[in-house]
Amino acid sequence: MVGMRRQWTVALGRMLWLLSVTLASFSASSAQRGVGSKARGGGADDLWSHLSPAVFRQRTLIGIARLIADEYPDVFWPAAGEFMEAVGMETVDDRIVITIGNETIDFPVTSECPVCKAFATLIKVGNYTVLETAVIDLCVKIFKPLGVRVDTLCPGTIKLQGPHIAAVLNNPNPRVTAEEFCEYINACLAPPAKSHPNRRPTEVGDGRSTRQRLSRRQSRQTEREEQRRKEGSVEDETRQKQAAIRVVQLTDIHVERNYAVGSSTECGLPVCCLSKWGPGDAWHLGDFHCNIPKLTIEFFLERVKTFSPDVVLFSGDVPPHTVWEETEDSQMACTEMLVETLARNLSGYTVYPIIGNHEMYPTNLFSLNDLTYTRGFVDRWKTLWGPLANISANDVEDSGSYSVLLRPGLRLVTFNSNYFYTLNWYNVLNDKGRSPETQDMRRFLEKSLKDAKTNGEKVILVGHHPPGGSDYLVKESRWLVQLVLNYSDVIVLMPSGHTHIDEFRLMFDDADQPQAVVYVTPSISAGGKKNPSMRVYHLDATTFKVIDYDHYFLDLRPVLEYYSSGGKAIDWKMMITLLYSARSEYNLPDLSPKSWHELLKRFDTDPALLAKHRAHGSADSSSSPAAQRCSDYCKDSHVCRMANANYDDYVNCLPEPTPPERPGNGGGGGGGGTGGSGSGGSGLAQVVVSTSSYLCSIVVALLVPRLMVLVQSKRDFAK
Repeated sequence: MVGMRRQWTVALGRMLWLLSVTLASFSASSAQRGVGSKARGGGADDLWSHLSPAVFRQRTLIGIARLIADEYPDVFWPAAGEFMEAVGMETVDDRIVITIGNETIDFPVTSECPVCKAFATLIKVGNYTVLETAVIDLCVKIFKPLGVRVDTLCPGTIKLQGPHIAAVLNNPNPRVTAEEFCEYINACLAPPAKSHPNRRPTEVGDGRSTRQRLSRRQSRQTEREEQRRKEGSVEDETRQKQAAIRVVQLTDIHVERNYAVGSSTECGLPVCCLSKWGPGDAWHLGDFHCNIPKLTIEFFLERVKTFSPDVVLFSGDVPPHTVWEETEDSQMACTEMLVETLARNLSGYTVYPIIGNHEMYPTNLFSLNDLTYTRGFVDRWKTLWGPLANISANDVEDSGSYSVLLRPGLRLVTFNSNYFYTLNWYNVLNDKGRSPETQDMRRFLEKSLKDAKTNGEKVILVGHHPPGGSDYLVKESRWLVQLVLNYSDVIVLMPSGHTHIDEFRLMFDDADQPQAVVYVTPSISAGGKKNPSMRVYHLDATTFKVIDYDHYFLDLRPVLEYYSSGGKAIDWKMMITLLYSARSEYNLPDLSPKSWHELLKRFDTDPALLAKHRAHGSADSSSSPAAQRCSDYCKDSHVCRMANANYDDYVNCLPEPTPPERPGNGGGGGGGGTGGSGSGGSGLAQVVVSTSSYLCSIVVALLVPRLMVLVQSKRDFAK
């Protein structure tokens, strides 16, 4: 057993080293481009578009590793050879063999699932204390070259999350198999039952040139706009909105209670702006490298009052992204502060909350049966929000879900989507445990929608996480999609948050026709280079259908540019302004699922429209040429993401990835990777990609996206 533990910790360390070298190569190549050097093949910008936090949830770690192997063979293959040697691994045809001590594990390399199961098994039989110490030590050695404050980041993150992974895998009753664990992190997915051509990027095969297609498309758009003007539809829309029900959505605040104006925005961590990091340029309303200050929330709430909203929704995530130093008290203190701020600034308004994944301690982990903190949190959450939401604690489920009548004929139903989240390690226990919590919440949702239909009510259905990302359990997204389709005549609006991006998801029926749309509202948080945002939905006062939505934002760019040029003060009036209104911005006849589907088709022939939609993703926070470029893969990925509410369908929608290069002798068409061990060929590529990916997902699932933000910020600085 000692030999097994030693080999396993060495293997884990090699994987982390491989990941860190790759990330370091991004930082180094970006800095070189800043002083005039050209990156290999000019592909680093395009590669980063796939690795940015904005789309991290849309690619498997295996897909990321394949891109890395393609773009950086000189880095990848030498590390791969060392990894293979350290773990005692060899390839035999389409199988890999791992020898640890006196034990041999033999499994196929035909898919991700068996790889995940093998490593989950190793975690089950290993000594967690040994693993944790080794991972922390190696993390410190690895990420230091990136300028990361490793003494804070590494032990904090790993000590908070790691023990819970081991606890779930070694739970005695019910026992969790490696296969079950992998299913609940989306590692073991069944192939899609069928292809969905109506959800794929439009195939162009009509013989016309792109210029001809664009010319015809623009002509049709001009004709439609002229027709709308003739019919006075613009004026009609304005009158409709004035008489409509106004639903304001705020989401993903991520407030920093100790935000320090004038502190450093470059501190060696993904988010900064604390006094302990020294002086700097942190502005009083925020910075792209920081969590948001309380003052920014108050500015947004002042703007909210000008809308005279009928409904205010807060769809989750209050605490900051400082997952390496969170405590039970700090997590709860953020929720307490937000409730107090809302009550003081929105006196006389009712605010309805939804639980996000960051309210938890540790972040992401929610289990009433297996975590002491969870039940205490829910009880406190009910007490805090009850007066502001005007709901009794008795009317809120143990999961934090609830149903409330907003006005005659219109009901709000909320649900706790942490039960559907892959990074909630406890979901395998929540679903199959002694008292299945997930099943209880499903029954609550089904009953709420059934009762609403019986009573002739329409429903606003809200959860924090939108379905379709790699972090949304496929088995649960399929259940949710079917539920929504069953009640598509009842549900009039489905807003969500979590991704911090302006996007949407379509849900299709068995005939492959769009029947529902999930709106994803971007965050108030500016971290990761996004302008703070909020949204106002307009619902018809009679039918309750969505007429339009208005998207408001705080543009940090001119402010930060002013500071960087030496400015000391700036006077802003009405800083939170309208960015766009959906119908006019995208020339939509209405906001039906069919209209959003038609918009996706138009992206194929209208690059300017696609660029506009992508820019709105971050609330127009970047106008650089690199941010506006979009390759064919970029376009396909964008369309596939919006058109698929199940992650496996999204993956199936994408074009086939390019096979990784063989080490030493090139592969597939000749690029010729250099270096490497010279053994294993495509089998080695699949093995290394798979093993690296699942160790990443299990050990540093929280760490990697935040380090990507940090590397991106270094890249921006180099430019």
